Amino acid sequence: MTKKRVLFSIGSLGGGGAERQVIQYLTHLDRSQFEPVLYLTKREGPFLSEVPDDVPIASFEERVALPRWNFPGAIYRLQVQDFRKFLVEQQIDLVCAVTIMNVLVAGEAIKAVNRPWLAVSMADLRNELKRELGKFSTIKHRKLCRAFRAADRVIAVSTGDREGLFACHNVDPEKTLIVPNSVDIERVETLASEPSPNWDPHQFHIVLAGRLTHQKGHRFLIEAMDQIVHQQGMKQVQLHLLGQGELESDLKNMVSERNLDDHIEFAGFIDNPFPYLKAADLFCLPSLYEGMPLILLEAMACGVPIVATDCPSGPRELLEGGRYGRLVTPECSGDLANAITEAIENSAWREEVSRSSKKHVAEKYESNVTIRQLENHLLKIAQSQG
Repeated sequence: MTKKRVLFSIGSLGGGGAERQVIQYLTHLDRSQFEPVLYLTKREGPFLSEVPDDVPIASFEERVALPRWNFPGAIYRLQVQDFRKFLVEQQIDLVCAVTIMNVLVAGEAIKAVNRPWLAVSMADLRNELKRELGKFSTIKHRKLCRAFRAADRVIAVSTGDREGLFACHNVDPEKTLIVPNSVDIERVETLASEPSPNWDPHQFHIVLAGRLTHQKGHRFLIEAMDQIVHQQGMKQVQLHLLGQGELESDLKNMVSERNLDDHIEFAGFIDNPFPYLKAADLFCLPSLYEGMPLILLEAMACGVPIVATDCPSGPRELLEGGRYGRLVTPECSGDLANAITEAIENSAWREEVSRSSKKHVAEKYESNVTIRQLENHLLKIAQSQG
């Protein structure tokens, strides 16, 4: 069988879950059947170094001279033109567009060149679509709906993500499928075995890894820490925030205003977060919305007990309704503080959920299981077009 050239498109390889999942696709795709190619809007991000050596990388901003004046829609039209041109130049057989802005471009570009393609959603955006789309959101949304409907298959990463696609974009249920995010267990274990952070062993250490953005709900975890440290008097608790983002300054001010500087560390972006996860006593995810949070899978693979918000899509499914971790009300620092306190005081629960969640992830979300599902969908859409 002739190998299929598959183009994966995403904005950049910044330090987020969608970007890490694309690295999983590129790394584990069966080379006897596929030749992966990567197309970025910007060639930037800490995961660039993890792209396999056999994967060609192109970026829109390196290929196209941007106009001096950015009239409405000008950049988008250039993106569509270059994407279409690249498909022809590189003799691409299949396209996998990841996240909504790339689906928006791919949907318009593919019309003229007739390539089978997958549209991949990575988050349930029912409550946050306008924020994600930015300016001219109504026009973009109409185009996005058309793009999702035009795709040969639509991939959601969780049941909630799939339901969000129905609610937001009126996609066809019959061609909207779930391929969950995956974890390379062997790689996680290898990276987690590297030297651990130099933390005080007499303290209880909580970790949150993720971009410092509105979506991730850091402020509610900081408010919960205020209650735990100052109201409940648990001075032995330390929170380590791994990641960077536009809210860093605001969050640091919030920590200082609440006299929590001795209890909350801003560690910045960490190339290898797995020793931190392995060393943690608890992992917290206070997100307002998710798709299927890869960092939660990775924390479970490291055997870290979990407290997560029961936000639209993701945590409830991964934790199976609370079987593999505690679920709390989103945007409620009081619930979060209570769940963390209960976890601190119940070492037996932490030990049990650590063992069971690690086993659960290895059995259900290992890369070799979920990437094969993606490959099957790619082959099916290729065969359907002859």
